[in-house]
Amino acid sequence: MYYQSEVIVYRRKFIKVNFLKSVADGEYDEMDDGYFYPAVDVPAIILAVLIVTVNGLVLLLMAKKIYLRSITNLLLCSLAVADLLTGLVAIPLFIACNIIRQSAICITEEQLARFISASIVSHLVSVVIDRFESH
Repeated sequence: MYYQSEVIVYRRKFIKVNFLKSVADGEYDEMDDGYFYPAVDVPAIILAVLIVTVNGLVLLLMAKKIYLRSITNLLLCSLAVADLLTGLVAIPLFIACNIIRQSAICITEEQLARFISASIVSHLVSVVIDRFESH
């Protein structure tokens, strides 16, 4: 027998629920119970809105102001697009995985989050290299 504890958020209080899980019998499948956890999901929603707003503003400024179009700023614009993917794709899939609990959604979310993270890191490295070479 395997004991597992789960934290359920209800009326802003954390209630710890212990339950018995039989691995061999498959009595409880942890992918079956999906809930909206306000303590986890609301900050993610707020962060996604903030990410989309700020990076959308950066892209809008790059599109409107011609004098901002330097090589370094184009690299920063590309970084803004990668960050925008985080707010538009990765965070909504994270919330969907938390609520729906289907393995296909969770695997897709995990792989896309890793890809977007690698993209952001590579953009940051390219900006640092550009700044280093320019001085």
